[in-house]
Order: sequence, then C-alpha cells, then structure tokens
Amino acid sequence: MPKSAEELKREKQHLALLKQKTKHAKKMEELTKKRREMSKELNEQEMELLNQEIAFCQININCHNEIMRVREEKERYNEFRSSSLKMVRQFNKFQNLFIEDVKAVKSILSANGKLVKPETLANASEKLRGFLDDAQNLIVIEDRELPKDLADQREDLVQKSEELQSLVDELISEISMEDQDKESLKYIKEQYGKAEEAVAGLVKVVPKFNIPASKRFEQAVIHQMKIVSSAMPQIGHSAPKAITLDGKQGQLEDQPDHVEEQINVLANLMDTITNITCVLEEQPDQELVKDMISEIQMMFGYLDDLSVGEEEDDEMSQIRQLVAAIMTITSDVV
Repeated sequence: MPKSAEELKREKQHLALLKQKTKHAKKMEELTKKRREMSKELNEQEMELLNQEIAFCQININCHNEIMRVREEKERYNEFRSSSLKMVRQFNKFQNLFIEDVKAVKSILSANGKLVKPETLANASEKLRGFLDDAQNLIVIEDRELPKDLADQREDLVQKSEELQSLVDELISEISMEDQDKESLKYIKEQYGKAEEAVAGLVKVVPKFNIPASKRFEQAVIHQMKIVSSAMPQIGHSAPKAITLDGKQGQLEDQPDHVEEQINVLANLMDTITNITCVLEEQPDQELVKDMISEIQMMFGYLDDLSVGEEEDDEMSQIRQLVAAIMTITSDVV
C-alpha cells in the first residue's frame, strides 16, 4: 500500500532531524579531537571560544534528541487519538439513527399503529456494531495527557455497548414479527425504554474518548528554542555594537552605512530570537510559530545578502549555527 502524503512528510522530517543530529555528533567529535590535540597551542581566549563551540554543539545534540523523542510521543498519541475519534464518530452515527427511529416508533405507538420493517433501527444496529468493534479493538495508551482511568472507561464502554447491542437486536427481531398484539407492543415499548437508558449511559462515557489535539510538540519546540537561544547570551549583548564581519569593533558612527545596516538587522534578529519564546509561551499557536520562524529566516537571509563578499567571523558563524538549529527544530511545525 503506497504511503500517504502525511506519512512521506513525517519520514522526510524525521530524516532531516536525524541528519542534523548526525552532523552535530560528527562536529562534536572533531571539536573534541581539536581541543585534545591543540590544547597547548591555543591561548586562553581561543580555548574559551572552542569550549563555547563544543558546549553549543552538545546543546544541539541534546535538543535534537529531545525533539525526536517528543515527536515519537506525538505520533503515538495522534494514532490513539485518531482511533478514538473514529470510534466517537461511529457512535454519533448510531445515536442519530437511533433517535430518528425512536421518534418514529413513539409516533406510531401513540396512534395505535402497527410497526413496520425496522430499517432505520437495522441501520442503527450496523453502526452500533461498528462502534462496538472499534471499542473492543481500541488499545488505550499510557500518556501524561490522557486520563489515568481511560482503560477502565474503555472496559465500561465495551460492556455497555454489548448490552445495548443485545437490546437492539432483540427489538429488531420483535418488530419483524408479523403478529403484533398488545402484549408484544407493550414489550417492545419496554425494550425501547431500556435501550434509551443504555444509550444515555453511553452518552456519559463516549465524550471521554473525544481526545483533544496535543500541544506537546509545539511546547517542546518552544522550550528547546529557549535553551538554544539562551546558550549564546554574548551574541544578544554584543549585537548593538558595531561588529564587522572581519571581527573588528568600533563606534557605530565610525562604520560604513552597510555595516550600520548589518548591526540593525543583527540586533533585530537577535531580539526576535530572544523574544520569540516569550511570545510563544503565551500563545503556542502553530500559525504564529510559522510567522515568527519565517521572520527569522527573512532577516537572516537579508543579513546574508548584506554580508556578501566579506569574511565570516566567529560571532557570525555562531549566529548562523543558532538560526540553523532553530530552523531544524521547528521543521515539523513550519
């Protein structure tokens, strides 16, 4: 069976995360080797920069591990949620048909009429059987976002559904008989009453399986972005300074116009990265995530254009790593 577009997308995103994780692991190995081999040749400042780069690389590895773990949790949760919602929809179809049948039967009985072939009830029975099958096959997972007693609720649901199925099947059998005297009609009326009570019991339990969408992945992304962006506070603090791409610093008024523009864009970029987690913690909305990530991409692209032809210094390299990390950990959201 060919894979759906959603499955292909998930595979692509998983491979992208795995590729980035492998890349960071390889870089970590190279940096650690460099520190070991050149510890005597590097001065104090160079060693500090190297240690910062190693620390940031480790943060990236941890970040990707966490994102991949939460992503797997999300997929497992979504699979269970999908099965639960399918079961709920099946019950709703049954309930609508059952209500329609009850209304028609009560109207006929109140007019002392004869009940005809129970087609609507038969259709309702078919939907109920589908619902019962879904309930019996539903495997309740353990998850922090789900009620702890959900497995017990499923057992209760199955039991109530089996009892209701027996009542409905018996009603179909009774109504299908040609001889309908007062006693049989009275019995049918009593069974409908029992069936209605059973449906009312299910109505109290079924909504518990109307599982809401999980926000855990978006929350994990926000948390990891916060960790990654706070890993290099010196970038945010130094952004307002006049930093050229050859590593020189000076007063803003002493720099060329394009350098001043670089500084302004860099300051805006770092402000956005610093503030994005605060905003998203208040409003973890997927569309907002997309908009803010797009803004970061656009600003960094513009900063890249301003830097064409100039040598990239250590700070710009670190900013590039930061933005690349944010792009990767948000790839499943954007």
